Amino acid sequence: SSSSDFCIECLPDFVADSGEQCTSACVLGQRPLGAFECVACVDLPGTFYDNTRNTSDISLWSVPRCVSCTPGSYANTDAPAIGQCYPCIPGQHASDVGSTACKPCEAGSFSEQLNA
Repeated sequence: SSSSDFCIECLPDFVADSGEQCTSACVLGQRPLGAFECVACVDLPGTFYDNTRNTSDISLWSVPRCVSCTPGSYANTDAPAIGQCYPCIPGQHASDVGSTACKPCEAGSFSEQLNA
């Protein structure tokens, strides 16, 4: 029989310490079911770390912990975005989901809103 017959996968976002216990949580990242390692959200540009997910709710186990930024916001590898992505400042915009930067408004146009 194989080792997979006797080994139990850790909860999502946890990894085993030396193959013994699933006590190491991914730091500001995720380990989806079926994956072997944690991936930091900061290493997935255009995503933020969702710090609200309840890992004890089995219905949420397939929901990613690293969530794509909504239009009007961004995240990149400079600093982890926690709870939400960084908003675009007035004069800039990000129209795509998962933006990694805000772009300046084109000549002859402007944005006075935060999160444009």
